[in-house]
Amino acid sequence: MRLLRAWESLYAPQETGGLRLTSAKRFRDLEAGAGIGDIHEGGQRMMHEGQLTMEWQGPDTMVQHFQDLAIDFHLKFKPEDKPIHIKGAKAGTTSFLQELSVGDSGVPTPFLLCLSHEPASKEEWLSLRGSLPPDRDTWTIVSNHQQLKIEVECGIYRWLKLNGAASHEINAFWGPVQYAYDDAPTPKESDELLERDELMYARWLRKRKVFQGQREFRFGFYVSSPDIDPLPGHMDIELTRTGISLFQEWAPPDSWVTGSEQDPPLRAPRDH
Repeated sequence: MRLLRAWESLYAPQETGGLRLTSAKRFRDLEAGAGIGDIHEGGQRMMHEGQLTMEWQGPDTMVQHFQDLAIDFHLKFKPEDKPIHIKGAKAGTTSFLQELSVGDSGVPTPFLLCLSHEPASKEEWLSLRGSLPPDRDTWTIVSNHQQLKIEVECGIYRWLKLNGAASHEINAFWGPVQYAYDDAPTPKESDELLERDELMYARWLRKRKVFQGQREFRFGFYVSSPDIDPLPGHMDIELTRTGISLFQEWAPPDSWVTGSEQDPPLRAPRDH
């Protein structure tokens, strides 16, 4: 497996000697503004049973009229929630299922390193190139993703030690991103949301289908230390020469490249 990464030239490992790892939530918020991040990624939704009760509080002479009414309701609790349609509700209590966004303020957030699968055709290349900002104009290829994971873990370890961490824990996961939904993640039962694989890993490997041109492959690193709490939103880690050498220069075949991709417009650098 060969993994591609596009950089603004100033931030390529050969220039900086390292990498910036950004927390998943910070990365989501920053890159959503740039048009390449999914504001919904990492989100979870659950199915919850709700109830609506209708009681008459008017004159007694109207009670029978109220009881005979069948009312259609359209409920929406939060702007991001899907509306609930209840047709023909009558006096008394009506049960319904609703989708709720699930908060995760108490759940750890991984640091991410994002790459893409190497395109195998001109169509895949053009789709990938078009899904990323034009100022990402320096391309590198990694052929040994297992060695990359080890090198990044070593870089995190050095960063922790330099910042005074006497003890720490690093847990890594990696895998291809699944472009699994159109608008919002599929709601799950509450017990599914609490499963470790879903809570810690799978939700950070899903994005909306509109981003599938990125063909993304991610490394995630859960980092914790009682000596650095909270951790910052990003960490700039140093790589060894071996780590830097994993990122080899890459360019698409000439037959894939059009004039617009050879000379992309310049944009101001941003957090990467």
